[in-house]
Amino acid sequence: MKTETIAVIWNIEDVRPSINSTFVKGLMNYARTQGLVSIAKVFGDWSHPISPNTAQELYEAGFEMIHLPTDAAESLRLSLGSVLVDVINRNPHIDRLLLISGDGKLSAALSQVSGHGVKTTVICDARNAEEDLLLLAENFMDFRDLTLSPLEETGENDIATTVELEEAFLMLGEAVRYIEQNGGIPTLSRVRARMALLNEGFDEADLGYDSWSAFLAAAEEHKVLKTRFKEGRLVLTLVGGTDTPPTIITLFLSALKRAASKTITSEGNKAKLGDIKQILLQEGVDFRRHGYSSLKKVADTAAKRGLVFVSLKGSDYLLDLTKKGSQYIA
Repeated sequence: MKTETIAVIWNIEDVRPSINSTFVKGLMNYARTQGLVSIAKVFGDWSHPISPNTAQELYEAGFEMIHLPTDAAESLRLSLGSVLVDVINRNPHIDRLLLISGDGKLSAALSQVSGHGVKTTVICDARNAEEDLLLLAENFMDFRDLTLSPLEETGENDIATTVELEEAFLMLGEAVRYIEQNGGIPTLSRVRARMALLNEGFDEADLGYDSWSAFLAAAEEHKVLKTRFKEGRLVLTLVGGTDTPPTIITLFLSALKRAASKTITSEGNKAKLGDIKQILLQEGVDFRRHGYSSLKKVADTAAKRGLVFVSLKGSDYLLDLTKKGSQYIA
């Protein structure tokens, strides 16, 4: 079977992992499972300080670092769009594009790339990604889904998971609210994209539904939401009283708050992932019953919502609540 040739184009101003993130390693591991990386370019404003670790990792991974000042945001978008198309035009051997950005203004360029028969994957930051861009890609994911697992959780990702229908409906309601609160129209496809992005691995088939529309029909029967036409499009509207967050997120944040009192760092109190896990176990909470194969994935899904800060210190996965996270469980 032919090995696919990969091009990686990254806007680091749009998707910027923490300085001690394992994202670059995880990204290159993922890229190698897809094929052979032929082109790797990362765009950013390099006049600003950058972590020596990040610079070293980008160099070792073979990235060409291209300077574009952040005070020319529109120029950055135009340049990136031009680069996407130019890379494919100049390199007809490219089989797949990994675009690391969630900027909806790249949609036209991504469509043009797909029109050349190139497979596309979008890797984004769920906090600022636009659903319309994601829907143009063959597949998409949040960058945190590619970061490496802490040592204590290595090997747990193959553990079987389940999710209750009620929890899935809470995830669905959250996705609709997210789009509405960010000024978007919650069409069926946008909600599906947002729900999949926030909840890695969610699949309605695991709940016994043979299609997305069948799952939505069940939600409508349970009076979670209703469908209506708006501006000529079928959209989803929540039924009153469905403003409840996913259960596991609330439980995780509460355990994090308790665990943070045990670990003091130079940056203040932070919670170790292992301490959070111990508290959840003591309270009889099994995150696998909520659709997550590891606690790291629960931490990541909270980070996707802007509820926690995640950092690494040695082999420790450290977390603390953001202001939004504190309000979430207030």
